[in-house]
Order: sequence, then structure tokens, then C-alpha cells
Amino acid sequence: MDLLKPRKNANGQLVLSKLDLEKIIQILAAKITGYKLKDLKDRQPSLGLIKNDLTQIIAEIENILFHLDLI
Repeated sequence: MDLLKPRKNANGQLVLSKLDLEKIIQILAAKITGYKLKDLKDRQPSLGLIKNDLTQIIAEIENILFHLDLI
């Protein structure tokens, strides 16, 4: 889907830049929060938006864990 475009060295090995690694983190974080790869291609959510989504998911999980402790 051309979300990542790393280059290759003379031996054919992938060479990842810092920007490539940041993009990988963005893709993985977006996938965890429920974005589909197509969403990433079409809308490219910012890291701030993804962080907000992850923060909300963490809060929901903490709430569930709290209630499980009460049971």
C-alpha cells in the first residue's frame, strides 16, 4: 500500500531511516487503536490523534480492570 518506502543498499538489504522508524511506530499505533491500513493511506491520522485514541483505550481498560477487582 506504499505506506512505507524504505530504500535498499547495494546488497539488497532494507535501510531504514529515523523517519521510516517513526512511520512504522505510527502504523503500529494506528493499528492498535483500530485504524485499517486503508484509513492510514487515505487519511493519515496524526500521531497526536493516535495518541489521544490510545489514551482513551487505556482509560477504558483501566476502568474495566478496576471493576474486575471489585468482583
